[in-house]
Amino acid sequence: MRGVVDAQAKKWLKVGLNTSMNYSKQVITVSDNDLINTALQQSPAVESTTADGNYGGPEDSNFTQSNPLGLAKLIENYNRKAGVRNNIYLDITPIEGLSYRTEFSTDINVTNAYRRVPTYQFGSIINSERSNQQSKQFNLYWAWRNVVTYNKTFNEKHNLNAMVGTEMSSATWEYLE
Repeated sequence: MRGVVDAQAKKWLKVGLNTSMNYSKQVITVSDNDLINTALQQSPAVESTTADGNYGGPEDSNFTQSNPLGLAKLIENYNRKAGVRNNIYLDITPIEGLSYRTEFSTDINVTNAYRRVPTYQFGSIINSERSNQQSKQFNLYWAWRNVVTYNKTFNEKHNLNAMVGTEMSSATWEYLE
């Protein structure tokens, strides 16, 4: 979602706001663990599912692949991301040729990632250890910019253009696993 507001409040004052928000949920099962490559290398003699509805696997675990279909169905691996970006500004023109612009920007992002691998048995391949992982990430960036500009033409031949500016910013990043 995105919104933009620009307004000429006075002859000498312009204000504006740009904002955007985003949210996404990403499921990462197939690309995780190189499942497509595992499926391509799997022997055609190994059943993806057995007659009783379980996931099939090789009879010998030496030099064989696991069951990519079973891994894709059993492993939970996803993340959720949300973010907000804002930018607000003021343009002030007190006299012809002189302008002052001040601008404040923020960028805030949050990510939650989850991965769960249950115990399973695919033929002779056994995973007896269950694992759960969760991570959280928080990012905050802000910046404040100020610029003064002077433009003047003399005798229709000579142009004077001067600019002075400052900027300060801060970035914070937190990660928890």
